[in-house]
Amino acid sequence: MLLGTFVLSSANYEGYYLKAQKARAELQAEFDMVFANYDIILTPTVPEVSWKLGTRSDDPLKVYLADMYTIPANM
Repeated sequence: MLLGTFVLSSANYEGYYLKAQKARAELQAEFDMVFANYDIILTPTVPEVSWKLGTRSDDPLKVYLADMYTIPANM
């Protein structure tokens, strides 16, 4: 929450938010270009073998990165 407040503050608006919006728009344009020729793109959903049912990693970075391939679908 604090990071979000920091990034969206008027002093940091151009430095972070506008750059992020520009990067998002560029990525969206690339996806639009690909989908002009294809109806579907198959990609993995996780970068490694799934954890056993009922377990999870104690490494916060590993947990954070576990869903990195789902980001394009959420854009």
